[in-house]
Amino acid sequence: RLLIGYLSIGEYPSAARVLEHLQTTDTDVNYRLLLARQHYIAGRVAEDRKLVLEVLDEVPESNTWPLFILATISSAPDEAESALNRILQRFPEFLADPQSRHPLDNRVCLLAWTGQLDRARAVLVQAEPQWRRRNAFSVSAIVAEREVEVARSLACVGRNDEALAELELLLNEGFDLNGWQHVAHDPAFEPLRDHPRFRSVLTRLKIAAKLEYERFRARPD
Repeated sequence: RLLIGYLSIGEYPSAARVLEHLQTTDTDVNYRLLLARQHYIAGRVAEDRKLVLEVLDEVPESNTWPLFILATISSAPDEAESALNRILQRFPEFLADPQSRHPLDNRVCLLAWTGQLDRARAVLVQAEPQWRRRNAFSVSAIVAEREVEVARSLACVGRNDEALAELELLLNEGFDLNGWQHVAHDPAFEPLRDHPRFRSVLTRLKIAAKLEYERFRARPD
């Protein structure tokens, strides 16, 4: 989280020091996954995906992080099909239960990206009310980075106005959506790229990152 925080506000020297530290203290797999995240934040999604795929075959089954990273960035139909098949091999129940514990946006977006739009919409319709009862403002109390789970799902099934409203609501409630880069480079938000409201969301996030960077640089330590 510290590395992602530094990268999201543009504090690259500190991010580099964190990476150097992790290279000697963390596992090789985790270090390469963090390098992959660095690619993503820089907008190099293809490089991110390539590195995640390399790591995926080396991690124990208990480590599902790279599997769901792959699901988040595999928007091309063949990539989405491959990612979905990998997840179903590990978790056969992934699509079976509308109230599944698995990330809602991964289920909805992978279905949409593999051409199963009607099924993706049905999963979202069934799951969204229960999700909102559990998670105010679409924020999971367990995993904070799932902030945009509902917004991503809405965008993937073409409910663009609702996706934009969700992003705006999150901003108004003080959430930073993991920084503007995560929103700008997210394949789920591709349908929103040219919308003025989406560009406004990015502008607000960039301003917040700039102010955070200035506060960080002003710290005496």
